[in-house]
This record gives sequence, C-alpha cells and structure tokens, in this order.
Amino acid sequence: MTQDLSDIRTDFIEQMGLVMQADGFPRIGGRMIGLLVFDGTPYSFSDLATQLQVSRGSISANARLLLDKGIVDRVAKPGDRQDYYQIGDNPYANMLRVISERAMRTSEMVGRVVQSLPADEEQRILRLRRHSAFFAALSHGFMSASEKIDT
Repeated sequence: MTQDLSDIRTDFIEQMGLVMQADGFPRIGGRMIGLLVFDGTPYSFSDLATQLQVSRGSISANARLLLDKGIVDRVAKPGDRQDYYQIGDNPYANMLRVISERAMRTSEMVGRVVQSLPADEEQRILRLRRHSAFFAALSHGFMSASEKIDT
C-alpha cells in the first residue's frame, strides 16, 4: 500500500519536529526544518504559519533560532517586501557542531565534578571519568563529521 505524497510530507514534517525536539530544539523549529527540507522552496512567515498551523509569533521566534544556528537563511524575492526563509546551504554541518559543543560541555561539566571529589573515591571517579570520556568521544565524532560535511 503506497501513501499519498501529501501524507508522506505531513508525516515527515511531524517526525522532524519530534526528532529535533529530542535534540533540544523546539518542536515547531523541527517542523519548520522538515517543511523547508521536504519542499525545497522559500516560505514567508505567513506561509510557514499557514502550512504548519501555528501562530506567526511562534514562526518568528523559531525562525530567529534557526537563523542563529545557521540552519535556515533569510532570502528576498524581487518586488516583495516580505522576508522568506529557506533551508541553509549546509545546515547539517552547523547542526553537528551544535551537538558536538553540547557534548563537550557535558564532558567538561563531568570533569569538574571528578576534580571536586576526594582521591579515595576511586570507583566513583572511574565511573565519572568514563562518562566524561564518552561525551568527549561523541563531541570529537560529531565535530569530525561536521568537517567532512563542510567540504
């Protein structure tokens, strides 16, 4: 049984909202990414609000966040005074860098906890060092992947 393209599009947009929400982004921002990636065309604030059935204020707040993260670009259409948004040239490297930075901050936070523990807490220190090393490895892996995508 094949799905209608409209249903596939709707499902993709909703799933992107959930995926991005799991990574700490607002769900609406994830849905915006899903729409822009799936359709591949620029959308105005009004169009985004209509397509996603959310308020223009929500679109405005999420557009600012996605612009700041380098995931979307603001573009203009000749003769039109509205701002339009489209998926950025290389949003994937930017997203990987954001994830890498978050993992490194977590590793560093755990490392500070390790430094605060008394030396006789060997087992606790070992567990926490492994935890820190896990997040450092994630960070390095994501950064390496972002560099490969950037080229």
